[in-house]
Amino acid sequence: MNARETPGDLARANGFDAKRLVIELTEQSVITDAERFAASVHALCASGSQFALDDYGSANASMNLWVRLAPHYVKID
Repeated sequence: MNARETPGDLARANGFDAKRLVIELTEQSVITDAERFAASVHALCASGSQFALDDYGSANASMNLWVRLAPHYVKID
């Protein structure tokens, strides 16, 4: 995978439907640099993959983070 490929690109190149690919990140990992993650999540979703936000509620993230990232799935602790 080169710097311009997304996980969705890699999945499609190997005959896997990118829409079935869900990348899961924890709330704690996202809030360390929310702006960078927001851009990455939007690129991931544009490639056809999905995003899950795990451990929501375990750190100090606000609802604003949830709205900004617009995850397909949220796992609430």
